Amino acid sequence: METENTIIHVLLISSTGQGNVNPMLRLGKCLASKGLLVTFSTPQSHGKEMLKTNPNITNEPIQVGDGKLRFQFLDDEWDENEHKGEGLQAYANPLERVGKKNLLLMIKEHEELGHPVSRLINNPFIPWIPEVGESLGIPCALLWVQSCAITIDVQLPCCPTLKYYEMPTLLSPTSPPYTISLKTEMLRQQKNLPNTFCIFMETFQDLELELIEYMSKICPIKPVGPLFKLSSILYPDSTITGDIIKADDICMDWLYTQPPSSLENRGKFVQWSPQEHVLAHKSIGCFVTHCGWNSSMEAIANGVAVVGFPQFGDQVINAKFLEDVFGVGARLRKGDNANIVLGRDEIEKCLVEVLSGSKGVEIKDNALKLKVKAEMVVANKGSSQQNIEDFVNQLRNL
Repeated sequence: METENTIIHVLLISSTGQGNVNPMLRLGKCLASKGLLVTFSTPQSHGKEMLKTNPNITNEPIQVGDGKLRFQFLDDEWDENEHKGEGLQAYANPLERVGKKNLLLMIKEHEELGHPVSRLINNPFIPWIPEVGESLGIPCALLWVQSCAITIDVQLPCCPTLKYYEMPTLLSPTSPPYTISLKTEMLRQQKNLPNTFCIFMETFQDLELELIEYMSKICPIKPVGPLFKLSSILYPDSTITGDIIKADDICMDWLYTQPPSSLENRGKFVQWSPQEHVLAHKSIGCFVTHCGWNSSMEAIANGVAVVGFPQFGDQVINAKFLEDVFGVGARLRKGDNANIVLGRDEIEKCLVEVLSGSKGVEIKDNALKLKVKAEMVVANKGSSQQNIEDFVNQLRNL
């Protein structure tokens, strides 16, 4: 019988930001449900915001399936009041300096308590985690929180031809100044891939089959998405999220008053919605989205057609795939590099295309087919759940 002192211990360290924390926490729930002790960590400055909306977060182990999940935030020694308006780069450099020191102390503390860390898992934008792991002889895995597509150069097979304004803006020499830090961290993470023994991907086998098969020849990929669906299956009673703003459930009450696949003439504004539950509601006709990968996966897995409104980063290529490859929507704009002014006529055109006519029927049909595939991969013996089990079994065998 495994005890807390003998159970395999995996430490997850997430970069800040809602789009990074949520998928990492979902992965943590999945791993814990298979019998591991999982410690979830993110820098303290973000962790304290999570605590405001998640009273169930605790450093005491919570039973999750056959394993346990606990929280321990990484002290980043950061006073936001002293650094207002200084940008990401001002935070990234001190975070690495103090983060490395405090992460070593955290790992040492666990060893002294009798439950040493067996594996580290990080996600992009904190690329120095594998360096810490290598210095301690602890193997490190990576959770890639974007699509498999953006890891491919435009000249490689299995990817559609990309126009200059469809490339991830972080790769552009003219990307906005506020993205410089993100670009630096992303490129450094790419250089550290040889120090990573496994790459979890927030995608699924049947969604990006050719890309995954091609990239698997280059690096050890394990698609485990959609993580929001997989984690809810493996840990269905969880009320713990990575949200730093409390979701306003009033929008759900309002949705229940609307007809199925509604062409609503009125809207409902809320500060923060429980998006995965909103998208699963039968009244939703389509989803106007910035095309972040988490939002894209939630739309795909719920069978919801999309109108893409990408802004920067991977959003522009996500929007292209949603429209041209997956066939589940239309795009409002082509990204910052296209220098296009968006008018109300363009919005109306895209909404009409997605919600009506033969094109709308085709889009909805494609969306529902992908929903079925997403449900299959997270089910028992499905490819995403099997990849989680294979990883856990690999740790046990070692």
